[in-house]
Amino acid sequence: MKYAQLSLILALSFAAFIPSAQADEAKRNSLTLGAMQIPEFEGSKDTETWPLIAGSYHVGARFIALEGTALRANLANSENWRAGPVLNYRFGRDKDVKDAAIRGLGPVKDAWETGAFAGYVMPVGAATIGISGEVLTDASDVHKGWTGSASVRYRRAITPAFGLEVIGTASYMDKKYARTYFGVTPSQAFASALPAYQAKSGAKDVGLDVMGSYKVSEHYAVTGFVGYRRLLSEAADSPIVKRGDKDQVSVGIGVTRSF
Repeated sequence: MKYAQLSLILALSFAAFIPSAQADEAKRNSLTLGAMQIPEFEGSKDTETWPLIAGSYHVGARFIALEGTALRANLANSENWRAGPVLNYRFGRDKDVKDAAIRGLGPVKDAWETGAFAGYVMPVGAATIGISGEVLTDASDVHKGWTGSASVRYRRAITPAFGLEVIGTASYMDKKYARTYFGVTPSQAFASALPAYQAKSGAKDVGLDVMGSYKVSEHYAVTGFVGYRRLLSEAADSPIVKRGDKDQVSVGIGVTRSF
């Protein structure tokens, strides 16, 4: 259905669109509404337009944030450390995708995943740099596997009105996840005319997200992003991806209300 690692019906997977130019203590809570264009599914060359919704709510150093497909709760009462549980909704591959051969593979159901994240954020001059890691496991008996990801985040207010954020990411998949989303069984090969392929565990992708937020009033900002993922190894070698595109791009724009 949708490329859940990059983006989704809710938002791109990044830090809840909190505008860098507005990140003072009084206005750390936010809600972003807008639109985005994302890949139809992981490895697809086709895109679709979907609503964009993201947000966060802070109580002291702790917070709850809707970030991409994931709802995260930071339980660490620290200005630098972040850690807590994650609930993630991973879209599968719909039965009515645009590519006829991919339709022949049959659908992949959406999955609920649970896991945990941890990270550290520190000021560096006028900027903020953060590192984080996360592990997710299937809780709905869809792919029955797990994924792990790591990211490095750089955030800076370029002017009092304009904030910029750049995030580098890398992710890993186990063989159960790989076979569910990138594998082709012999029966699927017969139905789709794609070659059979048994995907293995390994690096899944690397990516770069660039986000900007321009403050237009005390509480409102225009926020936009461009996200890029490069599928790797077993994922990139999949007949599903070879028929689609290993270079995955998402773009979006929205209006952020801070409070």
